[in-house]
Amino acid sequence: MEEWGFLLVDARNAFNEGNSTAILWTVRHLWPSGARFTFNCYRHWSTLMIRSDGGKSLFLHSQEGVTQGDPLAMVAYGILLLPLIKSLKEEIPDVDQPWYADDAGAGGKFNRLRRYFEKLQEMGPSRGYFPEPSKSILIVKEHNREAAEKEFADLGFTIVTGSRYLGGFIGEKSEQLNWVRDRVENWVAAIDELAKVADRFPQSAYAGLQKSLQMEWQFLQRVTEGLSGEFQEIQQALQKKFLPALFGDLIPDNTPEQLAGLPVKKAGLAILNPIESAKSNWMASTVICGHLVAAIRGTVEFNSTEHRDTMAVGKSEYKERNLMAAQTKLNAILKELPDGRSRTIKRGQKTGAWLSVLPSTVNGTELSAQELRDALFMRYAMESNHQTSPQNVMDV
Repeated sequence: MEEWGFLLVDARNAFNEGNSTAILWTVRHLWPSGARFTFNCYRHWSTLMIRSDGGKSLFLHSQEGVTQGDPLAMVAYGILLLPLIKSLKEEIPDVDQPWYADDAGAGGKFNRLRRYFEKLQEMGPSRGYFPEPSKSILIVKEHNREAAEKEFADLGFTIVTGSRYLGGFIGEKSEQLNWVRDRVENWVAAIDELAKVADRFPQSAYAGLQKSLQMEWQFLQRVTEGLSGEFQEIQQALQKKFLPALFGDLIPDNTPEQLAGLPVKKAGLAILNPIESAKSNWMASTVICGHLVAAIRGTVEFNSTEHRDTMAVGKSEYKERNLMAAQTKLNAILKELPDGRSRTIKRGQKTGAWLSVLPSTVNGTELSAQELRDALFMRYAMESNHQTSPQNVMDV
């Protein structure tokens, strides 16, 4: 069988080791419009002053690299590595080489991966990139593990059959599923915590779930295929724990649960059903990143304009398709409701802006628990039997 693997390269203190002269020179030639700004930021050594007792101070000078936390850092560092990446692709075209900042990846046959790593060790230091084999991970199939250990024994790679990679997972299906299930357990626990918060602070809990937590599993769905069945526990936690806590009441029917997964502009709460969103997120990511994936595989030459156009068209089509599907689902739900309630929910499509803003006392967008729940019950034309507790009265 073919001896093939995927190598995750770890570099030594990469952001701090980048060659400052090479950064400025490369930016000047590859990004002329940003050269002056980059030069002004990195023309001098960065200085860190440490004060001690007695009025004494110690000054540490950073001569190389980029300043972590600087918005320009990722751009400048990425441009620094572009000539290195292009040279490696020219030298070893049959190795797929995805890069993200200092995280280098390489997929190919064992002999080509060795050649790739040797060239990286040879060419990288001139730009301040020092790959460390002992911290690098080689992912292989189980039947190739023994061969990999022999092939790379002198380099000391960590040989595994599966590993996390940039928020996703590469490796054997069984290991991938175990890793995903661990993640799901953590997300279910997080939903439980947010449900507890929602008892007194429903707006903050809702914002945390809708704008932050659910984005974590949606990202995983975009980079990993075939995970729909693994999100059942999350959906159950949303329906059985979070939504009842958000409404602060025993929800009289399942209409809010059905509507919750729709966009706010379609009378929903934008709490997507993770079982349904897994497949569509993967397909959308595949289409939107189509040109980039083809360029990584070497079938086309990367073109930034074409990449932007592909993303724009893909996002537009994905958004339109989702809205059409949401409208179809909304129509089916409203068809089963009494006319009066159906009209109220339909009007909610144009009055949901308050659900999309973050709670802020300064900006006047913070709602008390009672205010938020009253608004939700009015949005879905429901009557509440909830008796406000003395503590909730104090909150209001």
